Amino acid sequence: MDVQTCLIDLASYAYTDNDIEYRWKETDPVQLKDGLNSSLPSFQLNKVSTTYCTSKTNTGTYSCLRTVLELRRQFSYYLLQLYIPSSMLVIVSWVSFWLDRSAVPARVTLGVTTLLTMTTQASGINAKLPPVSYTKAIDVWIGACLTFIFGALLEFAWVTYISTRTTNKASRSEPRTGSLILSNQHVVLPHTTLDLRTRSDGEVWVKQSRFDDAAELLVLGPRTTSRVSRLQRMLRKSCVVAWVRQRLEPADSAKKADLVSRALFPLCFIGFNILYWTNYSQYHVTGPR
Repeated sequence: MDVQTCLIDLASYAYTDNDIEYRWKETDPVQLKDGLNSSLPSFQLNKVSTTYCTSKTNTGTYSCLRTVLELRRQFSYYLLQLYIPSSMLVIVSWVSFWLDRSAVPARVTLGVTTLLTMTTQASGINAKLPPVSYTKAIDVWIGACLTFIFGALLEFAWVTYISTRTTNKASRSEPRTGSLILSNQHVVLPHTTLDLRTRSDGEVWVKQSRFDDAAELLVLGPRTTSRVSRLQRMLRKSCVVAWVRQRLEPADSAKKADLVSRALFPLCFIGFNILYWTNYSQYHVTGPR
């Protein structure tokens, strides 16, 4: 964590060194109170040093004593107050990937709640820190956590849009159900419809319809055993083709997005943690005096 340097000056305001002069004791000039570190929950006092800060002006020389306090920020404090809670919020936001995409209220509530909670926690942490002009390590962590949580919420919005569009497209493309009447049996084929008709003169014809509204008319002629057998072979072939097409169809893109997100988001968060802790554990940022 970062190291902050605090200066405490003790100087004469109205009297020059001709009237009063401050000097440090040669031995043990600064004494620390017992239990001082325990009274600073977010900092640890590393070093105390003394020096002089005598100033010279037109009116004379003014004596000054300076105490330099070197404070290192306690990692355990921010680990319990920020890093662990924010990591848990990010993980909780991933629960929406395991919820059914039709559970819109549950997923929206989960995403918005985690986002607002993370924002509130970030505001509370920043309120305890002094304002600085540079980007702190905590700012990078909070920004990344907000990005992951907001990304999970955007993923749900995209999944809902894709699912709704696919459902509407399927409902528009769905044909009217037809049936094939053969030997007193009704057979419904996926992706295709075979409609058998027998005219008054005994002629048999078959109309095959598909999802793309294309139709094929096959006239079999008078109803004979050979023509019925031909119709049965065509029926079996259509069933096999329909089954193969159903197996080879790509998976639902909305469901696939949830499946990919279940692995992608955790892997990205783990990768960010590796880069973050590797980078910020190698050096300390010294604050301005």
